[in-house]
Amino acid sequence: MCNIVEEYTAKKVAEATARSRDEGIRIANLNNIKSIMRNMHLSAEDAMCAIGIPKSDYTQYLAML
Repeated sequence: MCNIVEEYTAKKVAEATARSRDEGIRIANLNNIKSIMRNMHLSAEDAMCAIGIPKSDYTQYLAML
């Protein structure tokens, strides 16, 4: 029984860590997009292309701008 609880806890911690990491990456990318747009006078799409964001993620980032 103890092993089941430990495995469940480890799984939940790993999931939370992955979500936190992914959110941190999204925030960093969003800040980079805004900075490039402002400093280099590029469109959002051009800024995303410049930092290598996949085109499939453009809609997500455009919604956050």
